[in-house]
Amino acid sequence: LPSDLPPETEGVWTQGISNNGELVYGHLQYNSSEGTILEGFVWTGELGFVRVGLLPGSKSSVCKAVSPDGLTVIGQTGVNSQTVWFSWRAQQGIQRFDREFPNFPDGATPPVHVSNDNRSVWANTWSNGSSVLRWDNHGEPISYRDLPGGNSDFLKVNTVSPDGNLAFGHGKTETGFRAVSFLPSGD
Repeated sequence: LPSDLPPETEGVWTQGISNNGELVYGHLQYNSSEGTILEGFVWTGELGFVRVGLLPGSKSSVCKAVSPDGLTVIGQTGVNSQTVWFSWRAQQGIQRFDREFPNFPDGATPPVHVSNDNRSVWANTWSNGSSVLRWDNHGEPISYRDLPGGNSDFLKVNTVSPDGNLAFGHGKTETGFRAVSFLPSGD
């Protein structure tokens, strides 16, 4: 680990890796005069260990997903008691997700996938029945509902193809859990 971690660092957690294996992301936890801080980080062979920073008014930046090419990291934070998503790129640093994706639906969890071209985003939502959501930044979101006889609280997307067109996850029916695929058509 780098020597420039805050001296009050209590832990560093790795959470995932890009499909191309070139970027690892996670978060570190440390104490400051403002309390406990969670701050995202990325590591690449080229950049080394980089703290992603915090948005103004926030005490956290937890990285949640990375584009397959490792160029865009997506995460979650809280600003003024509201959940806010952020994106991070080496050239731009941390910025609010809604600047780049201005119509991303309210109530969605942090995206679990963003495509290499930053046009397709997948998330698990809670405001419309915990369904799975596919959103294209120039179209309407497609919402995937629970399986017949199932419970929408258990429908989740877990992994997505690099182009964002095919996703897999799980759902629950009256007979138990099932693997599911989510197609771009909404099926």
